[in-house]
Amino acid sequence: MWTRALLTGVRASKGTDFNLTGVACPSTSDCLVVGTAYDNIHGTSQPVVEKFDGRSWTRVSVGQSSDTWQDVACFARDDCMIVGYSGSDQPVTETYRDGRWSRSTPSTAHVELTAVACSTSNTCIVAGTPFAALSTFKSWIETNGKWSAVPVRESVSAETFVNSISCVNRGYCEGVGSYGYGGPAGAGISFHFNGSSWTTDERQDATVYRGGFGNVSCTARSTCVATEDLSWPYSSDPDGRSGFFAQELLKGHWHNLGRQLPVSMQLYVAEGGVQCFATGSCYVVGGSDTAMYFGVVDHATLEPLAVVSGVRLGDPAPYPWLASLSCPTMNMCVEVGSNPGSPYVLVGRVKP
Repeated sequence: MWTRALLTGVRASKGTDFNLTGVACPSTSDCLVVGTAYDNIHGTSQPVVEKFDGRSWTRVSVGQSSDTWQDVACFARDDCMIVGYSGSDQPVTETYRDGRWSRSTPSTAHVELTAVACSTSNTCIVAGTPFAALSTFKSWIETNGKWSAVPVRESVSAETFVNSISCVNRGYCEGVGSYGYGGPAGAGISFHFNGSSWTTDERQDATVYRGGFGNVSCTARSTCVATEDLSWPYSSDPDGRSGFFAQELLKGHWHNLGRQLPVSMQLYVAEGGVQCFATGSCYVVGGSDTAMYFGVVDHATLEPLAVVSGVRLGDPAPYPWLASLSCPTMNMCVEVGSNPGSPYVLVGRVKP
């Protein structure tokens, strides 16, 4: 029971790609979607921020026209942060608290913020990668409007990207992404935040061109699920893995959950998001050029991914691709991604 829901604040156009990269739904009647609309004909772009009130989508007037938004997180309905970078390539955030938006930047460095998580009320942690080549990611934490730098204890001498962060509390977060010399298509890497600094807890072999982690979701200390994109054309693995892949973090160690896809689709299905619940189960999503796939992680087991009926993602390749999933309850989810010509999100009514 997944349907397309058109965003109302941006106009559909054949020459425009709608790159929706982040979604956060603190309740079934409150969601925020962020991204960027690229006009390929005129070579221009505009930021996209849309809000769902349980019935319809409306445009949110926030930020500046030159902003590029990459991710969004909400601790509660009135406690959200969106992150990205400004027209001058500086990290920028917009925070919604006490009924209003406020703009701030954690640094004057040239950094694109790529991930955010809000661990407690009035506290969010962000991560981003400098525009300079071969740079390790940077991180900051914000508490009641004040920013402080977070040390990154990582010795990788290559570009490092953090694509997603999930926090259990202020002293426990997991971040996932990729590292290598080819940008986000490098090898997967994950980081642990202990309340004061980031350290690596998994680093895949950089000589095996696999792809990176796209999303992570945690519900309890040392219990997280991450989805990995191994669908890059030159991905390879000694074990024959390719396409969508999932891992679960238990007691400080990552364990493979597998693909659970038909052999014919293993190479072509990319990860599209993960959402875990207090019950311990998780939803995972993947997508190909044509179909959307949905699966469940339960008791440390990934069930087979099934094709979502009635949802055709369309052409041309490699668009569209799915980017992020948010489910305020086990019965309702919102999925976002990149769509050529049409600004839509996918809303699912799920039966657990």
